Amino acid sequence: MPGLLDSILLAQAFNICNSLGKTYSCTLLASQSFDPDTGLVSSSSSTVSVLGSPPMDYEDALINEKDFRRGDVRVIVPFKQSETTDLDSSAFTNFVRGPGQRFTIDGKEFVSVAAMPMYSGENIAAYEYQLRS
Repeated sequence: MPGLLDSILLAQAFNICNSLGKTYSCTLLASQSFDPDTGLVSSSSSTVSVLGSPPMDYEDALINEKDFRRGDVRVIVPFKQSETTDLDSSAFTNFVRGPGQRFTIDGKEFVSVAAMPMYSGENIAAYEYQLRS
């Protein structure tokens, strides 16, 4: 059962990202199809905008070129995306809360290699995405 602080912390995660963060364009490849007559592969994708923290570099101590590579960044995406909308709403059905989600940050493409939920009690307050270019 969610506690009293859970709703407060959800709102705070949103408020911080809303004040200091930015809106990212996130693209998900929805499907691919192969046409045997032409030999071409076509794909469809869907794009959604999400609020998140500014991209943050990982500490040098974490860089091991296996799990964390030089150039990886992390972005915190709050579960609450506006005063009335969260990531469970229908507006975010094509947003992946895991590996594979593509982010566009300042014109540069990144793909998530990990997404870790950040809990406040039983509720997810935000997701920390590890992004690789």
